[in-house]
Amino acid sequence: MQFQRPAEVISNDHRVLTNVEIVYFAEEENYLYTLIPRSLNGSPVPFSTDQIYNLVYTSYQHIHFFKVSFKDLAQHKGKPVYDFQVLEYKCVDNARKEERKNVEYQAVVSDFNQIGFVTILDISYSGLKIETDYELTSEFIEVFFDEENIPRRAMGRITWEKHDIYKDLYYYGVELHYR
Repeated sequence: MQFQRPAEVISNDHRVLTNVEIVYFAEEENYLYTLIPRSLNGSPVPFSTDQIYNLVYTSYQHIHFFKVSFKDLAQHKGKPVYDFQVLEYKCVDNARKEERKNVEYQAVVSDFNQIGFVTILDISYSGLKIETDYELTSEFIEVFFDEENIPRRAMGRITWEKHDIYKDLYYYGVELHYR
């Protein structure tokens, strides 16, 4: 499949490492090519051959998850690219039907019983995914955060929750209504 789509390289602990452009995906042969991402000073972003990475590409209809390992430099249509071996590929429906952005924003949340800090892990216009080390006790919350130097305040309804007992962290999906 040939296309040029922005994707995010995410660590196993849900942190964005860099952004890449996927230029080719061969599902049958289990590999994909990306343009070589650059750091702020213009040098190529390095990848290790002994580490597993997650690439996530989001469209309005689907979210594509790739579990990959870096293989080597290659050429595609005369341009240098990174060659990744695809270890696992999944495509799921995008429930929010809008593009999501993986972020790491600190936020203040009130569930009307307690006020605390959370980390926003993914955001779209109508929702977000948050991580916290305490349990939220109300279905409705108020969220205060800074999105690219713009202060935001929104009411939200928790639509799903998950407790990671190994990390002792709570994850929540929140449907937002901006004020």
